[in-house]
Amino acid sequence: MKPVETPPTRIISGNDGAVNTGEGSQYNDASVHHGTGDINHHHYFSGSAEAARFAMDDRGRLRRPRTVVASQRLEELRAHYVAPTGYDEEKRRRELEEHGVLVLTGPPGVGKRTCAQLTLVPKGSEGLVDLREVQVEVDPRPTLDAGEIQEGERLMVELIGLTCSVSELRTSLVSLVSQAQNVKARLILLAEEEDVRDLPDELRERSVTLRRPHGTKVLYRHLVRYGLLPDHRHESTALPMELPLLPGPVVEWLGRASMSEIEGLARRAGEDHQSEGGRVGLGERLERALGQGHPAADKAVAEAEAEGRGRAILLAAAFLEGAELDRHSAAVERLLPIVRTPEDETPPLERAGFTKEIARVGVTLDEERRIGFSSPGYGRAVREAFWDSYPHLQGEFAAWIDTCLDDPGLSPVDRDAVAERWAGQALRAQRLEELFERVYKWSFEHGPQAALLLSSILEDTRHGGAARQQIYRWARTEALPGATAYVLVAVCSEVLVTTHPDQALVRLHHLAGNKDPDAAAAARSALLRLAEDPFLYRRLLRRVSNKLAGPDRRNRPIDGDLFEDLTTPARLVDGPRPQARRPDVGAWTRAGLPVVLFRDAAAASRYCERLLEHPGALADILARWLVTAAMDSGRLSSLYAAALRWASGGESGSRRSRADALLRHIDAAQGLDLSPRPLA
Repeated sequence: MKPVETPPTRIISGNDGAVNTGEGSQYNDASVHHGTGDINHHHYFSGSAEAARFAMDDRGRLRRPRTVVASQRLEELRAHYVAPTGYDEEKRRRELEEHGVLVLTGPPGVGKRTCAQLTLVPKGSEGLVDLREVQVEVDPRPTLDAGEIQEGERLMVELIGLTCSVSELRTSLVSLVSQAQNVKARLILLAEEEDVRDLPDELRERSVTLRRPHGTKVLYRHLVRYGLLPDHRHESTALPMELPLLPGPVVEWLGRASMSEIEGLARRAGEDHQSEGGRVGLGERLERALGQGHPAADKAVAEAEAEGRGRAILLAAAFLEGAELDRHSAAVERLLPIVRTPEDETPPLERAGFTKEIARVGVTLDEERRIGFSSPGYGRAVREAFWDSYPHLQGEFAAWIDTCLDDPGLSPVDRDAVAERWAGQALRAQRLEELFERVYKWSFEHGPQAALLLSSILEDTRHGGAARQQIYRWARTEALPGATAYVLVAVCSEVLVTTHPDQALVRLHHLAGNKDPDAAAAARSALLRLAEDPFLYRRLLRRVSNKLAGPDRRNRPIDGDLFEDLTTPARLVDGPRPQARRPDVGAWTRAGLPVVLFRDAAAASRYCERLLEHPGALADILARWLVTAAMDSGRLSSLYAAALRWASGGESGSRRSRADALLRHIDAAQGLDLSPRPLA
């Protein structure tokens, strides 16, 4: 697939804001989709505007802030994890300690990514051990962006879903393995089975092929999570009695489904249970959530009446399921000319009533005048039947979806549902380029739905890698329109960060240099919000410091701004585990600080004032770092003058004593007399 080019014609500011794309399950508020059917989030059926996944704030920006806690995410993964059959986690961890590298491979859906994360981070160490993903970037050429590897660091590289061949990365892989082994780091590579032969000999020897976990056990864990079964893990029985009685279609499906697809089935069944209660048994509920039991959908599409009008009513109902009757009727009228249905010359009042028309094709109407179907999953079956029966009309269907989003009477929740249902079918039909084009187009008028569409592609097993690469290309385009940049900010900070945090930070970092100042500010704000997580904080500080002082140094003002944001006294010395005590944080801070002071003469004054105004005792470690950086950058006199100026700015004796403490550090650095001096 050729990349989608970004038309650099105009810059339009608009919206701001903030799944599992690998194998394994995602455990957070965002939903998961890896199968070939539609994505059905429970958010979209409550009829409440507050349930929209991405919402616009009063400044026209996309916002749905959520704190991502890396350690908590790993703990949740562990809680619902079922290891691949025969996988000995402790044995593989010992091999990692001995050889420094491990390659995990196996068929799609076995949980390679989750397995790698939990092998690198032992149980109980989720809040103590950092895990960093080394990214594969293919623009402008295939490379591994590893940077400097720290001693004992845990690293992961995903060589799955690449838009380049693994053989193009051989040299980079050899170098990465050598660096990791030299500093006793632990490195796990994830590779497709057919790509293992293209790896260097040393890596092929360290490869382990994973086998599928027991699908029924995985389903049980998630049924417990979504409240459909009691938790029996504390009892001697491994599985509850209900599971051997699963319907045949579910059992057959479990044998081929990915781990995240199984999680999605349990989630949908849980949503069905919440909406309907306990009126049906577990087996029937799972079968309905799977979308089985609707063989009549193809027949209904074929037999819909009135020269295509009945089919238009059925298709519109399948996409607007849950919407008000008036919106459905309007969508039908817009669809008919798009698919070139001959106009009905019968006078409107002489035609059958619309409620009778919808009843003829199996569409129901509830007490709130919302349309739907009597059987859960039937709407999805109808959508798939239409897409498979009329592949030559998929372009026209997409144009009609545009008109649905333009309907001002459609609620945000229903608009989301329409967009996401179309995404599910377009992904089934492999219409990836068309999806990316819609993301760009919708970003100007329908930012929330553009973000939702891009999220759907990210969450798809086959296309998640292509989506990440497209986001990367867009993010690196400084002239990217602000409206599109806002969508990327939202998706990176809401969705991508939950599965690929390093990639999310890289893309947000590029977006922070966007030429649209509001979009750049949104990306910067998202980065700092994510940096509240201590692990993400260290990853971002490392990257920014390397950009300032490392071998790939650049002269982007945003790098200095972010570095100042990340090295405030509050971030470095506050909290029960101050970041400044960590050797790596100290090294990155000391490396970037002289560059920032040298570039900006006023930076010394700003750092001085922040340090002296920070409550509590003067942080001596920060004072020493600041004085050393000022000497190295030739800004010591500026720092000295700033301290004197700050001391004279108030009558407080403590103000003068704090400044005097910093001045003593300056004197010590110059080898001068350390006796107290009066402050004028």
